[in-house]
Parts: sequence; structure tokens; C-alpha cells
Amino acid sequence: MQKVRRENYLAPKIMSLISDSLAKRFLLQSLGKKWREHRIKLWNEFYDPRLSKTKIINNTPEDIALDQWALFVEYRLKPETRNLCKRNQEIRQKQIIPHTSGAKSIARRRAELTEEKGKEVSRVQMWDITHKKIDGSYVNEKAKEIAEKIEAYSSQQAVESTVNSPLDALGVVLGKEHPRRIRGLGMGAVLTVAFKNNTTRISQMNLDSSNDADTSSTCGPNVQDELDTVKAQLQALVSYIPSKEGGKIPVKLAGMFPTHLI
Repeated sequence: MQKVRRENYLAPKIMSLISDSLAKRFLLQSLGKKWREHRIKLWNEFYDPRLSKTKIINNTPEDIALDQWALFVEYRLKPETRNLCKRNQEIRQKQIIPHTSGAKSIARRRAELTEEKGKEVSRVQMWDITHKKIDGSYVNEKAKEIAEKIEAYSSQQAVESTVNSPLDALGVVLGKEHPRRIRGLGMGAVLTVAFKNNTTRISQMNLDSSNDADTSSTCGPNVQDELDTVKAQLQALVSYIPSKEGGKIPVKLAGMFPTHLI
């Protein structure tokens, strides 16, 4: 089933039951993922390199129309598709740090852990959890090395942060996020949404220098250190977003930040 056809067929049936835009995004991504996995399973089951294209087409799965199966076989046997599959296979082989979440999505596991612990589980904690074996050891030496760097960075912070941020320990150690996904948060997470609560909370602070002086005189050293860290993160975030948005902060995001920083 083609992407456009899938969305046109399924969306009206399901979207009427869902009002939240994030849930809609997650649902479509989940459907897409399951459909890709199903296509791979079909091809692995019915493809035989010893058979001709005609014979493969004639061996049509029971629940698939002949014309759709013929188009699918034609697509899979194209040189461009073969090259793409080979390239993706090579990329997967370069992924040297496997996670241990298994078939359960990271988003689902994070939700379960949050309910179990009674507080939100940060993406830093999720990365650590999903790269450990049952016995508590890391999946390999590379994962252990990264975990030690994350721990070293976290130990230098005045206050342990549970706020997801592009400048948290995970972001500092592993670098910039992929535009369409975020480490430790699972399917459906995007930069402008996952880090929104952090920036919205920060934008409500008055960061003028005059108020800085007042804050310094009324806050303890730990609170002041945390405030300084938050301000540094805000400034870095203001610089980071334009790099992903063509040099400008989108109008819909501008309201999150104090005007003197934009």
C-alpha cells in the first residue's frame, strides 16, 4: 500500500478518535514502521533468487491482490531499490551500539518507567537503561565508554537535571540530534516539541542584568549555579535553532524566548 493511499484510507478512520497532534504523529509513524517491517517480512518469505521475476509474481501471497504484488516485486527488483537496500544494510552494520529495548518501543518503555517511578524519566536515564544487559553491564565497550563520559559530565553539574535539553549530558557527549528523531525519547519526538517545555519555562524568567543582581542576593549558591546553567543553555539553544531553520528562529518559536536574546 503506497504512503498516500495508506494515509487517505487509515487517517479518516482513526484520526476522528484522536485530537492530540502528537498522538497523530506517533500513530502515523508507528503505522509506517509496522508497514515497512511487514514488507520486509513478506519479501524475505516469498523471494527466491533462483526464481524468475514471473515465477515470483505468480507465487502471490493469499491476502494480497495480484496487481499489488506484481508492483511490489517490480519495485524490489529494480537496480535502484537493490542499491538502496545494500546501502541501508551497510549503514546498519556500522551501528556499533545496539540497544536492549527489544520489540517494545523506547517511548512505551519510558512511559512505563515514569509510571513505576512516579516521576518523569529523562532521556539521559533512558539511554543508560536501554544500553544495558539484564545483568547491569553495558552492551559493549563503546556503550560503556559513552556512559562514563555522560556520568563524568553529569557529576560536574551543580544540580542533577531531569529536564530534556539539547545541552544535557546526552547532547553534549553525543552531539547534535537527528532532525527527525531524538535519542532516548523514542518514536514521535521532535526537537521543537521535546525541548519546548524547557524553553517555555525559561522564557518566563526575566534574565535582565538588573534582575540577575537581585537574584544573586536572594538565592543560595546552588540555586544561582542552576540559574546560570539554565541561562547558558537558553543562549546555546537560541544559537542552535537558527542553524536548523535557515539562519532564523521561526515565528512560532520566537515567543518562547526573551526578546533581547533573539
